[in-house]
Amino acid sequence: MAIAGIGAGAVVAALLLQGPLLEVRGPVDVPYPAGEVKEMRVLGLSLKVDGEPKPGASVLGAIALFMLATACFMTFAALRLAGAQRRLVWLWLIASAGLAVAATDELLAVHETIGHNLPFLADVPGVKRPDDLVLLLYLPGVLAFAWWFRDVLRAHRMTLWFMTAAISCFALSAASDLLSLRQEEWFELMAGLFIAAGLVALMARHLRRNLQIRVRVTGPPAERGQAVPDPNPTALSRR
Repeated sequence: MAIAGIGAGAVVAALLLQGPLLEVRGPVDVPYPAGEVKEMRVLGLSLKVDGEPKPGASVLGAIALFMLATACFMTFAALRLAGAQRRLVWLWLIASAGLAVAATDELLAVHETIGHNLPFLADVPGVKRPDDLVLLLYLPGVLAFAWWFRDVLRAHRMTLWFMTAAISCFALSAASDLLSLRQEEWFELMAGLFIAAGLVALMARHLRRNLQIRVRVTGPPAERGQAVPDPNPTALSRR
């Protein structure tokens, strides 16, 4: 666990030195007929992308959140069909709904739109953008979820470690935002990855423990551990 943590820290440090997560450098010319072509830098690599699709951190993040929400919903359905504890079933249903809401917000910029229509929120001390205060409304729901299912989350040590790391990254992201540091998006990305890893680890544990296939033996007596009479008792005497 310690070696994995050191390795993850080294990877994060290396990525932070690369610069912004995604940087758009503007349109570029190509020697053939084409629409708008843009130059972008992803993880320090320069790429030419077509201007028709709109790739970006928000779109990729929304896709990842929708995928994770779908996995949580499938876990909910499987556990429900398997007759698992109602508490586990509710955990994955609520997690799926929460991730779907977060994905929709990320894709459609819901909290940013609300903030633009409530500009007076930016006058609150310590708040730079009105949508920052709107985003804090998610915090009570997340804390309530963690508190209500604290026994389930604490039962799996790996999930607990991942969630602790995610909270730490969120704290670093908030501090970077207040200090106007470019590492904010990186810490936010790492927090999301830690949350995803924790949920996947917990998902595997719950599915492995509850989806046990039980097969009733209905074959010949030998398959049930019973002796089978020799159909030709004289065979041994002939040898």
